[in-house]
Amino acid sequence: MANSADVSVDFSQWERRLDHIRKNKDWTKLQAKQKLADVIGTVVIPDVLEHFAKEQGPKSKWPPWSDAYAKHMAKVGKSGNLILQDSGRLRQSFTPSNRRVQASGIVFYNPAK
Repeated sequence: MANSADVSVDFSQWERRLDHIRKNKDWTKLQAKQKLADVIGTVVIPDVLEHFAKEQGPKSKWPPWSDAYAKHMAKVGKSGNLILQDSGRLRQSFTPSNRRVQASGIVFYNPAK
């Protein structure tokens, strides 16, 4: 069963800081991109974890379990679990170190399988 979640981050509060970084760094250097990734990570990861806690995306709540899946979870003793948090592995795998800095930008990823 495949799950997906929309993640959206509002960077408006960071615009001034990001503009300063852009103006004062040589973006061809990996070190500058790593520093930017550190700044962005302080917003991205807590935002993703908040979505898990509230069981919602940027615009609305996540859809509830189907009736069949809810019955299955009740049968296996997990009827109280939050959506997308059966074992906790998916949520716990979002960390600031799970990122790739590349020429096109910074990619935060989740290695959970």
